[in-house]
Amino acid sequence: MHVPTSRLRRALQRSAGFTLVELLVVIAIIGILVALLLPAVQAAREAARRTQCINIEKQLLLGLQLHHDTAQAFPNGTSIPANGRTGPSWITDILPHMEEQPTYDTIYDFLVLKSNTPGTQAPLAVQEIVRQSKPAFRCPSSQMAEADTDPALANSRNPLQFGTSNYRGCRGVRDNGGNNGLATTQSLNFTLAGQSNAIPIGQLIGVLYPGSPDRIEKPTSIRKITDGTSHTIIIGEVEMLVPPANIPSNVELWETNKGTDDGQYRWPTWPGTHGDKDDTLFNMWALDRAAVNWFDRDAASSAHPGGAVYGFCDGSGHFITESIDWEVYAGLGTRAGGETLLEF
Repeated sequence: MHVPTSRLRRALQRSAGFTLVELLVVIAIIGILVALLLPAVQAAREAARRTQCINIEKQLLLGLQLHHDTAQAFPNGTSIPANGRTGPSWITDILPHMEEQPTYDTIYDFLVLKSNTPGTQAPLAVQEIVRQSKPAFRCPSSQMAEADTDPALANSRNPLQFGTSNYRGCRGVRDNGGNNGLATTQSLNFTLAGQSNAIPIGQLIGVLYPGSPDRIEKPTSIRKITDGTSHTIIIGEVEMLVPPANIPSNVELWETNKGTDDGQYRWPTWPGTHGDKDDTLFNMWALDRAAVNWFDRDAASSAHPGGAVYGFCDGSGHFITESIDWEVYAGLGTRAGGETLLEF
């Protein structure tokens, strides 16, 4: 049977190509598949980043435990020498156990062995360290800038940038009397000195509490952690993005010139400038960034959806969700509170 050439050509064209409707249907199917798969891919990536964050904290925990093995105690959150000079923080103290001995030597030599009284210019080697932001102190999910400038030094003749960190030490539980911007149900009825409920100071403080010659608290040994090392937080995350006015927008890893409780290695270069709260310590006030004033940056927070990563005194890392009971959460921050805690 003979088929006309033109009819055969049209039949072949129809079978070899797509109509516009068919093409649009294929595109729509691909779009639906992408919409279904993309959230799963993003969730998998975030889960991987969260696991990496836990592993980073475990390295910090290992440094803290090695320090305990050497000194028979964890470091104080901050250290103020008897001569009144600025001293090293817990981050500085664990550097030798994190293969950062040269960095430690440079900082320790300036802070402790040499004069760093007001007006002393820090050596260039120290200034270079201050500008650094090390991966060992940053969460992979963090959106913070790697460097920041303290507004208090913005008008200085020689302002310096400093590296930022997501990990801070837990200093314990403290209620700041309604100024923390939290809802009533989330505000803890605790004070550091225990006046409101007669809780002794030793039951409310954390492991990395600030220390100085005029304070009763000395470095914490494991025997002082009577709540149990597996139920006591020692470090956690803080993610600062949108700060109130007149405070740094990020959590500072290295510090320039701050107040006596600041948790960095720092030096007085510009006399008369005073710092804010401890920048490598946090309080167990809140699990999110609910506060609207400067107390906000003293609470734990993170870039992870639904919670934050915490390190415990037994060397374990855990992701704690925002739905945790607030009394349980507060109890995890004390080293000798005597709380009876269920699994969290």
